Amino acid sequence: MASISFEFNVAFTLPVNNKTESIVLSAPELWQGIKRGGRNPNDFADYVASCEVISGNRKRFRRRLILADGAVHTAAGSTLDQDVIIADGLHVEAVTVDTGAKSTFFCSGGGGDGETESDLYLTAAYELKLSHVQANTNAAKDIEVNYTALARGACRSAVEKIRGWKTQGKLEAWQKEDEVLDAADARANTNNAVGAADYAAVDAGN
Repeated sequence: MASISFEFNVAFTLPVNNKTESIVLSAPELWQGIKRGGRNPNDFADYVASCEVISGNRKRFRRRLILADGAVHTAAGSTLDQDVIIADGLHVEAVTVDTGAKSTFFCSGGGGDGETESDLYLTAAYELKLSHVQANTNAAKDIEVNYTALARGACRSAVEKIRGWKTQGKLEAWQKEDEVLDAADARANTNNAVGAADYAAVDAGN
C-alpha cells in the first residue's frame, strides 16, 4: 500500500422523503438504489466512466473503475481497484486497494420523536487518503474544498436518482434480477461447501 501523506474525511446525510415529495421511497427501495452503486457506481457518479467486477461474489467483490472528468484528485482515464462489501439493508462500502481510501453509502431510519418508517436517511461518507499531496498545503486545502462539494453533491444526486429510478420502474426490475442472481450465488456457495466437505471426508479416509 502507498505511503499516505494526506487524509481528509467528510460525510453528508440527507432526509429522503421530504413532506413536499410526491414520490415516497420505502426502505427496501432506498436500499435497492444504494446497492445498485456497488456494482454500477457509474450510474450514481458522473466522474466514473465505467466499472467492471473482476473477482468475488455478490456481497464481497473487487471492482475496477475507470474515471471520467470531474474526479477531484484523479485524472480522467485513471483506473482504481476497490474492494466492496455490501451489508444488506445497511451500507455499501468501497475501499481503494492501493491507498485504503474508503467511500460508504448508508441507508438508515430516523430515531427522533414522531418519526415513522417513512423517515429515511441516506448518508454518504468519504475517507480520502492520498500519497501525492502533502497536508497543510494549498493543494490540500483545494482538495478539501472541492471534495466537500463533490461529497455533498453525491449525497443529493443519489437520492434524486433513486427516486427517478422508482418512477422508471428500474428499482423493481433490479430487485427481481438480484433475487435470481443472489439465489444462484447461494447455490454455488452451498455446492462449493459440500464439495469441500466431501473431499475432506475422502482425504480423511485415505
